[in-house]
Amino acid sequence: DEDADWVNLYEPSGREILSFQRAEDYVAPTWPDNSVPLQVHIDILVSSYEDAEPTVFDAGGRLLDDSDEHPTFRVYADPIGRPFCLVLE
Repeated sequence: DEDADWVNLYEPSGREILSFQRAEDYVAPTWPDNSVPLQVHIDILVSSYEDAEPTVFDAGGRLLDDSDEHPTFRVYADPIGRPFCLVLE
């Protein structure tokens, strides 16, 4: 469900679960140095990285951090640079 300023996501049941508002003059955060701070962060639970990563990459996302220091999550950026994590269930 979209208009010029909003995008809404719904569950199959029809319940709205996330809404995003367009930000004019958007500047992507510069994680991890935070000279441009995060505005929001989303963690997405997945059963495996191997199953979930192709969807991220097909949608234009890119991997930012898959350090062995934190094996239960990986950090990605969406196509305009907002970081998010895939977190193992």
